[in-house]
Amino acid sequence: MEKLSINEVKKTIESTAGAGFTDWKIRAGEMGNKLLLNTLKNLDREPANDGRNAHHVILDKLKELNLPTEDCLFIELKDFLDDPYEKLEKIPSGDYYFTSIEPGKHLANTKNKQDVIDFVRSYYEDLLPEQQNEYKQIFISHNGDAVMSGHIIVSNDGMPNSLYAEFTVGNFNAFHRGFTSPEIILEREYKNQWSFCGQLDPGNEDWRTLEEFDCAGDFKMSRLIMAELINQSIIHLPQDDGNILPGTYEVLFERKYENQISPVFIEAVV
Repeated sequence: MEKLSINEVKKTIESTAGAGFTDWKIRAGEMGNKLLLNTLKNLDREPANDGRNAHHVILDKLKELNLPTEDCLFIELKDFLDDPYEKLEKIPSGDYYFTSIEPGKHLANTKNKQDVIDFVRSYYEDLLPEQQNEYKQIFISHNGDAVMSGHIIVSNDGMPNSLYAEFTVGNFNAFHRGFTSPEIILEREYKNQWSFCGQLDPGNEDWRTLEEFDCAGDFKMSRLIMAELINQSIIHLPQDDGNILPGTYEVLFERKYENQISPVFIEAVV
């Protein structure tokens, strides 16, 4: 059997009120859909069974591709609980914490250090005694607000290769799980073709104006700035002789140091 294309998987996920890849793999297995299950496994690979956090595997892959990534902390669970406040001080300042212990066990969008500590401690206390002695690595990041986010799909169709990208200026969790539609679409073969939807729709007017729009994180940007940031993220994609490495890339545009916006990649399937 042939594997589903990236576009087919994306359409399947976005047309269903589901959740993340982990939930989809469970559902595909329950339905006996081996084709979808195998494709999702390729898109959401589990780490080796060595106690390392799944995010560590992703981060290593992103760094191999020289993509900008989030500042974060990987630490053994018991080591973290020995002095959690000291450990959290090692992470750069940000707007909210994200904590992941294993697929399906994470705490997102909290601004409170104590929430992070309580979440990790509760997980540890619920383990069986023999499990508490096993090596378990956790992932914690202190992120800036994502004012824009999206995914970029690069095809393997010639030189230069084409790409299709969708972005939102709304909540990135809802968008990446398929609950909301993109406000920005970029299609590129030999030149960029931009489409703006929803509040960003210029109608019959030129989209290249200085008008600013509400974005996530109580931030405002013009369509010109949005397009410039998206182009900056594409420049970071790995290239070989003018061709971008084909695959799917997920990127957030985080606010750092007040009004500085920078792209950070959170996944790449190449």
